[in-house]
Amino acid sequence: MAPSQFEDRLNFYTEGNFKFLDVRVLEPHDFAMMKMTRLETRDLDDILEVHKRKPLNPKTLLNLYLKEMPHYVGSEAQFKANYLYAIESLFGAKIFTIHKAKISAGK
Repeated sequence: MAPSQFEDRLNFYTEGNFKFLDVRVLEPHDFAMMKMTRLETRDLDDILEVHKRKPLNPKTLLNLYLKEMPHYVGSEAQFKANYLYAIESLFGAKIFTIHKAKISAGK
């Protein structure tokens, strides 16, 4: 499941030499949010690898969680747990605590 406005943030892939094909890739924060909906070990590994190459912004992830993921179909509690686990893995306990409080407050 993707954030509701992800299509507006797609980036053109420019590494290839495609004559008749436009390839677009997910913005890294959107990619991370999509991976967090399932968050199997390989998903967390993928998120961590993206973060290593181009650091993710915790405020951007929180904004996506709060504003663009309410349409998530599935266990809301599981998605919240997945999100918070990923946040702690990426940014540590301090950011985890801030995000947990803001999610609980709904802002």
